[in-house]
Amino acid sequence: MGRRGEVLGRLVLGWGGLLVLLALLGRSGGSAVTEEERLALVAIYESTDGPGWVDNSNWLSGDPCHPTRPWFGLYDESGVLPCTDVIGEIRFDSNGLKGSLPDVFAPFSTVRTVRFLQEGITGQIPASLFLPPKLEVLNIYDCSVSSTIPSQVGLASELRVLHLSNPPLTVRRRFHGSVPSEIGKCTKLEEISLSGNRLSPPLPREMRNLKSMVTYIGDVSFLDYQLFPWFICNWPALRQFNMRSNGVTGWLPACLGNLRELDDFVLATNALRGSIPDSFRNFSRLTRLELDNNALSGGFPELIWSGMSSLQYLNLGGNGFDGTLSPELASCQNLVEFDCATCQLSGTIPTSYGLLSTLSRLTLLNNNLSGTLPTELCNLERLTLLRVGNNALEKSIPSCVADLTAMRYFDVGENELVGSIPHLQEMSTLVEFVVSYNQLTGSLPNIPTNLVTGLFNDNNLSGKIPASWGPLPELTTLDLSRNSLGGLVPPRMFADSIPLAVLLAGNNFSGWLDESLCDSLRLVRLEDNPHLSCPLLSCCRQYGGCEAVSVTSSCCGDDCVLLAAAAPVSGAPVGVDLAAVGAVSAGGTLPPPLPLGG
Repeated sequence: MGRRGEVLGRLVLGWGGLLVLLALLGRSGGSAVTEEERLALVAIYESTDGPGWVDNSNWLSGDPCHPTRPWFGLYDESGVLPCTDVIGEIRFDSNGLKGSLPDVFAPFSTVRTVRFLQEGITGQIPASLFLPPKLEVLNIYDCSVSSTIPSQVGLASELRVLHLSNPPLTVRRRFHGSVPSEIGKCTKLEEISLSGNRLSPPLPREMRNLKSMVTYIGDVSFLDYQLFPWFICNWPALRQFNMRSNGVTGWLPACLGNLRELDDFVLATNALRGSIPDSFRNFSRLTRLELDNNALSGGFPELIWSGMSSLQYLNLGGNGFDGTLSPELASCQNLVEFDCATCQLSGTIPTSYGLLSTLSRLTLLNNNLSGTLPTELCNLERLTLLRVGNNALEKSIPSCVADLTAMRYFDVGENELVGSIPHLQEMSTLVEFVVSYNQLTGSLPNIPTNLVTGLFNDNNLSGKIPASWGPLPELTTLDLSRNSLGGLVPPRMFADSIPLAVLLAGNNFSGWLDESLCDSLRLVRLEDNPHLSCPLLSCCRQYGGCEAVSVTSSCCGDDCVLLAAAAPVSGAPVGVDLAAVGAVSAGGTLPPPLPLGG
C-alpha cells in the first residue's frame, strides 16, 4: 500500500471510531431509556432500600442501560444479557429488597418480564404491575407480600406466565382474597402458579376462556372447600394440573378424558368422591397421576390402564376403593412407583405385577390383601421399596427376595407369614427390614452391615443372635422383642453405632451385657429375660453416663427400662455379677470385670 492509501485508511478508521464514539455518547446520555422509565426505576430503588441491596451496581449513575455500566437487575429482551438498549426484563433474585413496590410500572413500554424471587417485598402489589403493554411474564415468588390479586390483571393482554406463589410451608405472608374474574380476559395465558397462598374459593368460571393454558399449579392455595373446577375441560392444551390440598369436593368429570395432552394430574389430599372415570383411558401421555387421600370409592379401576402406556407415578392410597387390584395395571410398562396403601382392597397381589420391569417402589400397606407374596415380584430388579405390611398375607417369604439387591426398604410386618427369613447379606443397600407381628420361625438371618432399622419382634424366632451381627455402624433401631431367642448378645454388636433403641424384651438371653451399651443407647428394654445380667445399670449409676435409670425389680426383671444419654462413658468395667448392682446402689465399689460367657 502506498502512502496515499495509508492516509486514506487512517481517515476511514478515524471516522468509524468517531461514529462508534458518538453512538456510545448518545446512549450514555439516556436516549435508550425514557426519563419516565428512569424515574420509575429510581422510585423502586428508594422504596425497597436500594442502598441495602446485596448488589446495587451502577444504580442512580448514568443511563440504566449504559453499554458498559448497566444498572444491576435490568436485562435485555432475551433476559440473558444486561440491557444495552431497552429494558426487556426487571429481575431480582434474593437481592435483599425490603419494603413495598411503588405504583410506577406503567411507563415500562418495552418490559416483557418482571420477576421478584425471595425478596422482602411487603404490602399490596401495585396495580400498575399489569400495565406494561408488552408484559408476558410476572413472577413474584416467596416474598413477604400480603396482597390481593388486582383486577387490573385483566389488562395484561400479552401475559403468558403468571406466578404469584409461595412455598407451601412458608411463614411469610401470602396472597389472599378471591382470584378476580378479569383473569379470564388474559386469553394468552399458558401458565399459572398460585401455590402456597390463602385465597378464597372458588376459581372464577371466567377462567374457562383460557384455552391456551398448559400448566396450572395451585397446591395449598385456597382456604375453604370448592367444587371441582369442571371448566378445565375447556383447556385442550393442558399438560400439568396440580390442586393438591385445596378442599376440592365433588366428582371427577368424564370430560377430563378430552385432555389428551395431559402429562401430570395431581389432586391429592382433597375431598373428591365417586369413582375414577373410564375416560381416563385416553391419557396416553400421562406420566403422573396422584389422587391419594380423597374419598374416592367403587372398585379399583380396571379398564383405564391399557390406554395409559406412559404412566410412571401412580398414587391412589388413602381412598375407599373396594374389590381387588387389577392385573391390567401391568400394561403400564413404564411404571416406576405405585402406591395404593390404606384403601379397602381385598384379594391377592396379581402375579402380573412381576412384569413391571421398571417398577422401583410398591406400597400396598394397610389393606385386606390375602394369599402369598408372589415370587414373580423377584423379577423386579429395580425394586428399592416394598411395603405390604398390615394385610393378611400368608405362607412364607419367598427365598428369592434375597436376590433383590437394589432393595432399601422391605416391610411385610403385621401379616400371617410363616417359615424362615431369607438371609439378607447380599442385599447390600438394605436400610430398613420389617417382619414384625407374623408367625415366622427359625433363626435370625445374616444382615448387611449398613442396616438402619430392623424389626423382628413378635414372631417365633429361636436360636442366638448371629456372630456376624456386628459391628452395625448405621443401626438406630433394633427390635427382637417377644421371640424365643437365647444365648449371649454379641459384645461388639453396637461398638460403632449410635442406636436410638434396642428392644430385647421377652426372650431367653443370658450372660452379661457389654458396658459399651452405656455409650450408645438411648432406649433399652430388657424385661422378661430371666438369665440376663445387667452391669449396664450399675456402670451408668457410677459413671453418670445415663440421664435416668428406672428399675422396678432386680436387675433385668419386669419393667426394666433404661433411658441413656449420649455422653460417652469411659473406664467402665466389662461386666459385674448381680450382687454388684446392690453394692453400687449402696455406695460400694465395682468388683473386677467378669468374662463374658460362651
